[in-house]
Amino acid sequence: RGDDGGTGGGEPPRVTLSGRTSPLPQGARGRGDAAAACPACGLAPREAEERMEQEGEVGGGIDAARGEMGSKVYARAARRRGDDIRIMLSLEMLGCYDDAPGSQAYPPLLKWFYPERGNFIAFVSNLASRRALREAFEAFRAHSDFPAERLAAPAWVPGVAWSDQLSFWRAGYRAVMVTDTAFYRNRHYHRASDTPNRLRYPEMARVVEGLAAAIAALAGED
Repeated sequence: RGDDGGTGGGEPPRVTLSGRTSPLPQGARGRGDAAAACPACGLAPREAEERMEQEGEVGGGIDAARGEMGSKVYARAARRRGDDIRIMLSLEMLGCYDDAPGSQAYPPLLKWFYPERGNFIAFVSNLASRRALREAFEAFRAHSDFPAERLAAPAWVPGVAWSDQLSFWRAGYRAVMVTDTAFYRNRHYHRASDTPNRLRYPEMARVVEGLAAAIAALAGED
């Protein structure tokens, strides 16, 4: 449907939220902080999982019969139904922050345009979703003073497509990743040392509060 949204489905446009988890060895964090944020942002993961199981789409984040990612199965089924998803927000990682100079890394060239300190939350999309990116970013900024940055870039830029938003892009929906930038900031990314005690919970709480208000605004509930 391109950048203008609208699928012609029978339901009103809505906001879809994903907080993906990844089973990792030896207690590594994966995306657990994003999943933990979902209830505060208006999504009860177990209720959503049960609903999707009833619809025969996905259970536990993975379609067991086909071994596919839940986001891929869900996005494909939503397209078949003609669901009018106004915007999909992919909560990737939300809890790693660092105020030290030089703590933030980037894909090639981007370091000249963005902060050197890893103390912000990032909103990221492909070029086709740049309008949705602007809407989500502005909604967050309207409800939170937490530092935030945004980037619309081609999907081939390393990291831009590396979460559930890719499944929705491929299904023709606008989708935005919300992230602490993962391995570009967190040197413990996907290691056994990536444990809950390394998260910055006060900063994470501010981000989640801002996201909850932004999502309500995007859904027309504020």
